[in-house]
Amino acid sequence: MEKTPISTNPKKTTIRLGSHYIRALSPKIARIWNNTLNAFHVPIEIKFAYSPTLKTSSQIPNYANTKQKDINVVYAVKCSSCSSNSHPREGDSKGWYVGQTTQYLQKRLAQHATQTNSNIFQHIKETKHKFDLLNPIILDKQSDPLKLMISESKFIQKLQPSINNNEGIKLLLL
Repeated sequence: MEKTPISTNPKKTTIRLGSHYIRALSPKIARIWNNTLNAFHVPIEIKFAYSPTLKTSSQIPNYANTKQKDINVVYAVKCSSCSSNSHPREGDSKGWYVGQTTQYLQKRLAQHATQTNSNIFQHIKETKHKFDLLNPIILDKQSDPLKLMISESKFIQKLQPSINNNEGIKLLLL
């Protein structure tokens, strides 16, 4: 009876393990496991799949400093000549406009300055005032367009901004 020699390169089974990644520790643990399995000729190879333990902003340099574009928002902008308040106030928002958009907010604000049917455009044309379009106040974010319109309407009714000439959609509560 012949004995078959032990192969020095047996086919290895790969096992995948999930783990949190810790910079100084995770690579060492993986190396120790695989070296130990090799030393004892165990036909297993471990491959680790790491998940970050920290927020993305701490993993990518300058990520936190990157301004993400705002979409699907209810916003308020003020006429700098009509209002000195830094935020619209409930029931007294003279010089403020409240709107909603599913576009990028800065794109929508640029449209207000050029569209003749915009309340902001009309106010600028009639009074020669300036709006602070670079510093809008985000009042709410909603991914659903109907919820966005309802939210806008609630803010218009609550804040009563003087530049708006409508009340948003009418909310019928039965």
